[in-house]
Amino acid sequence: MFSKDAGLGQGIIREVKDTIHVVEVIKNSLPAITHKIKEFQYRTNTDSILHVGCGSSYYASLYGAYPLMLQKPAGSALPASEFIFLLDQKKALPSILSFLYSRSGETAEIILALEKAHEKNVKTIGLTCTPGSTLHRKADLAIVVPECIEKSHYMTKSFIGLSLLGTITSYIALQDSSDNRIKNLENEFQTFIDGAHGIFNMYNYINELANKTLNKKTFIILGSESFYAIAQEAGLKLNEIAYTFSHAMHALEFRHGPVSLLEKTKELQIFVLTARDTPSNSYIERLVDELRAKGFDTILVSDEKNADIVIPVKMRSQITFLLSILPMYLFAIGRSIQLGYNPDNPLHIERVVKSL
Repeated sequence: MFSKDAGLGQGIIREVKDTIHVVEVIKNSLPAITHKIKEFQYRTNTDSILHVGCGSSYYASLYGAYPLMLQKPAGSALPASEFIFLLDQKKALPSILSFLYSRSGETAEIILALEKAHEKNVKTIGLTCTPGSTLHRKADLAIVVPECIEKSHYMTKSFIGLSLLGTITSYIALQDSSDNRIKNLENEFQTFIDGAHGIFNMYNYINELANKTLNKKTFIILGSESFYAIAQEAGLKLNEIAYTFSHAMHALEFRHGPVSLLEKTKELQIFVLTARDTPSNSYIERLVDELRAKGFDTILVSDEKNADIVIPVKMRSQITFLLSILPMYLFAIGRSIQLGYNPDNPLHIERVVKSL
C-alpha cells in the first residue's frame, strides 16, 4: 500500500506538522499584532479593504477577506495580477487599504502591485514570512512571521499562517478586537492546536483513503463560505504535490452543470469541506446525501461524527475552520508517494516566481 522508501515526503510532512508551532507563535503574538494593525488602520482613511496574493497566498487572502464580505468597510480579494490591471485602469481610486500576502516577500506580481499601489496613493500592509524582503521593507506597514517560512517549494504552514494573519486584520477592521475578543481568539487558536494534534494522529487512516482513490483521475473539492478558499488551496496542493487534476467550486454550484460528470464517476472523486456551526452546513449535508444517492464517490471532511474524515474538535470560527486543510495536505502527500513521486523533490514549479 505504501512506498518501500519510508523517507519519501518526510520533509514536507515535518513542515506540515510544524503548523502547530506557527499557530502557537501567532497566538502568543496576538496582542502585539492587534495593536500594530489597529493603530495603523485608525490612522488610515479606509472605504474598502482589498486582500491580494498569488497562488496559495491568494487563497490565503481570499480566506482572510471573508469576514469583511457585506460588511463596512467592505473587504474582498483579488489575485495580484488582477489588482495590477485594475490599478493600470483607474485614474482615481477610493480610499483603499490593500493587504499584500507573500511568503517570500519577493513575488513578482506582489512587488509590482506594491509599486503601483504607492503610485496611486493606495496604502499597503504586507503580510509575509521573510524578514528583510522587499515587501517587508517597502510596504507602509509589514507584519512578519519568520516561523511560517518553509524550505519546501509548497506553501503549507505559510498558507495557514498568512490566512490567520489576514483573518486577524479583518476582525480588527470590524473593530472586533477588544480584550475579551482577543482572549476568545486565543482560545480558538488553542482549539486549532489541539485539533491539529488529533489530525496528525490520523495520518495512516488518511493514507489509506488516498490509496483507495488511486484509480481516480479527477478531484472536485467543494466548500461554501470561507471553506471555498480552503477548497481552492486543497485543489492546488493536489495539482502541485500529486500532479492530479482538481477543480474547486462553491459547494451548491456543483448542481448547476458539473453534476453531468456523473458519466465519469468511476474517474471522479469529490471532497466536501464543511463544519457544523456554519449557516451553510444543513444545505451541504443535503448536497452530500444527494451526490451519494446519484452515485458520486464523496468524501466528507467535517467535525460531524459521521464524516469520512472527522476533524476531532468543534470548529466554531474562522480560526478553527482552517483545520480542514490539514487532512487535505496529508491526503495530497500520501497520494503523491503512492503514485511514485517524491513530494520533497517537486517537478516543474518554482519556489518563488520572480519574473512577470
